[in-house]
Amino acid sequence: MDAKESVEAAFDQIKLELDTFQSVKEQVRIAVEKLEAISEAIFNRLQNFHENTTPDYVKEICGQARKFLPKVKEGIFDLQKTFPPSDYYRYADHWHHVMQHLVFQCSLIVYMEEETLITRDQVAQSLGVSTNKADGFHITLEDYLQGVLLLPGELSRIAVNCVIHEDYQRPIQIASFLSQLNAAYKVLNLKNDALRRKYDGLKYEVKKAEGIVYDMKIRRLIP
Repeated sequence: MDAKESVEAAFDQIKLELDTFQSVKEQVRIAVEKLEAISEAIFNRLQNFHENTTPDYVKEICGQARKFLPKVKEGIFDLQKTFPPSDYYRYADHWHHVMQHLVFQCSLIVYMEEETLITRDQVAQSLGVSTNKADGFHITLEDYLQGVLLLPGELSRIAVNCVIHEDYQRPIQIASFLSQLNAAYKVLNLKNDALRRKYDGLKYEVKKAEGIVYDMKIRRLIP
């Protein structure tokens, strides 16, 4: 094989690998878009919490949102079929955003149902995936932490609307929960820049929720 043939052979192989990568990437993109559409449908349903937070209504909305979870599992299963398990991290940037939002939505459902924080294992179970990278497709620790950090902003907005609808106890509970969440994240001593920036947002939401409670006391809406 002469020099010309060796160069052509090398680049033929490279072109084949690049074409394969682009093909898989496109399949991943399509699967992720379908997953994002389901996630958006869940989010839209959960926005009803801003209109009413009575126990029966909360239970109804959470039930409606949970009905989408089998579709989420199907969507993730279809996504997994688009790439070899060994290439998880090669394509993971395509689904980090939607997985973080699904973590957030699961955490909001559980909080509104139980006033507790969902664990990473519970999220994985709800979405039909694992927390162990050895199992292939999984909920990474960063996606879990990022997703949970989307919760405070939504809860502080709910707290504002609770006051409007004369539900004065839930803002107190939200303020307490966010304070506890802030303390838990503070212990982690985060080094990841993206997580640290989002954690700064949590501190703002804690102050906002505490301000709502303080304002209710000033207005004598609560003892």
